[in-house]
Amino acid sequence: MEIMKDVRRDRFCTLAFSLSLLYVICLFPVYINDFYVPDMRLYSSFAAQGRAAKDGFSSLFVAIAGLINLWPSGLLICCLLSLAICMFLLAYFYRKLFSKGNWQIDLSVVAMIYSCSIWYYLYGKLFYDFPLTAMNLSIILYSIIGIWNEDTKKTAKWFFLCFFLGLLLSWKPYNIFIFTGLALLMFSVKRGRSIYTQNMGNRKGFLFSSIFLLFGYIIGNFNLLLRPEETIQGLQAYKASYDFSRFLFFKGRIIWDHINALPFQFSSILVSTAVVILFILPIILKKVEYFVTGILMSFCFYFFIRNFSPGYPWHGFPFAVFIILQFIFMVGKAQTNIRKKLFVALSALFILLQGITCFTFYIPKQVKWLKITKNSIKVCQEQEEEIYKKVNGIIENYGESYCIDLAVKRFTLYAKSPLHLKERKWDSLYVYGDNFVFTDCLQAVDYGSWNRLYKNGQAKVDRTYESLSAKNELDYLIYILPDDFKYLAEAADLNKYSSYEVLEEINGIGYDIMVYKLKK
Repeated sequence: MEIMKDVRRDRFCTLAFSLSLLYVICLFPVYINDFYVPDMRLYSSFAAQGRAAKDGFSSLFVAIAGLINLWPSGLLICCLLSLAICMFLLAYFYRKLFSKGNWQIDLSVVAMIYSCSIWYYLYGKLFYDFPLTAMNLSIILYSIIGIWNEDTKKTAKWFFLCFFLGLLLSWKPYNIFIFTGLALLMFSVKRGRSIYTQNMGNRKGFLFSSIFLLFGYIIGNFNLLLRPEETIQGLQAYKASYDFSRFLFFKGRIIWDHINALPFQFSSILVSTAVVILFILPIILKKVEYFVTGILMSFCFYFFIRNFSPGYPWHGFPFAVFIILQFIFMVGKAQTNIRKKLFVALSALFILLQGITCFTFYIPKQVKWLKITKNSIKVCQEQEEEIYKKVNGIIENYGESYCIDLAVKRFTLYAKSPLHLKERKWDSLYVYGDNFVFTDCLQAVDYGSWNRLYKNGQAKVDRTYESLSAKNELDYLIYILPDDFKYLAEAADLNKYSSYEVLEEINGIGYDIMVYKLKK
């Protein structure tokens, strides 16, 4: 295979491949963790409920999410490999299409790709749409390489590319930033325009390209053929908006399931680096097309966050991919430009800042959070029997009108019975093991006992007390808080019950149990 030959004989490709391999080795322990964020349970429930599409996630994503109960570790490792492959393919794409052998520029491209924070979202979702998008993008980039260097028209390769572009759009609506950005950047170079002309320069070519694009989208949302109305409703997701400046810079946001909610500045790419790539470097190169593209895409991204996004970090990942792609395309122009030295110096400075931020702040902070959460889970499991006895004692003293909230919002899979696949209907193609349930770290030790406690209480809290439907009927809440978890104030709301009266506080070995009065 040509790509592996290039890895062996080309130093640039060897470096990029080695960095991707190192990425997999270093992050492998994170991806084989047995306790998952609540959204793993949520995505699994989409398949269990037979959702045609949900919250903007495609039918194919929901189908894949059905495998969470059957093979969670395998899915997570596939996500890790997808990200590693995408990083390598971005570098390989640059090497095959734009590199002129200038080692300074080559290193700048590698540094830009591998220092971007989007690949290191460790304290949060590991299985979600972005790794699938990354794998899809890898196929697209490899397809473009195959078409780019061919002198003759390659219809089959072009239709293959159109299919995967359609599939890319299907995963999540915000992938439009990768799709549109790549299309505009391709049009900005002579060879890209030539490819468009060859394959879409007449009505027949345009029609068939559109058909394959639509075909890819429909494969990703196959329930459009089975349950069109429900699928369209699921793809529309939910109404949301967020302040753009907070999305870019605000560090104090806390999400109920204590995942990484750091702003775009840290979770995607430094705003200063993004500004330089999108606006400053095109001015230096006197390339109006890249400047206009940067303005247009930035405005669309602003409009998206302001009107359609709840401002979660991963909503900025596709736009960050576009920024990487714009840098790669501009580098091709810089290598023959008289202002190359200024371009290289400015790029190196701001990419260095990006790398420093990612590797000395962003990743270490998440590793710290991971250790705190892991230690908190360990304490809960080691002290489970004692915690259970104390919670039972509280219930005996205060009565049966209660709910329980464990501060650690991480879940693992528990098999209630031998493997059993949920029966499929004609309009639901999902494979789902309904003998599994998601349990917290206490239930994982003694599922039966804790399940009875949770069921006997009015509700088990996953978010905050305010989310309970029976909030006006409950007498008290039992809040279990590991000591280690108290150091996670940056990512978890530890004061969410501070407005309620404390009836009792019980101190254990490595944990506290607070009893809050709910009825006024």
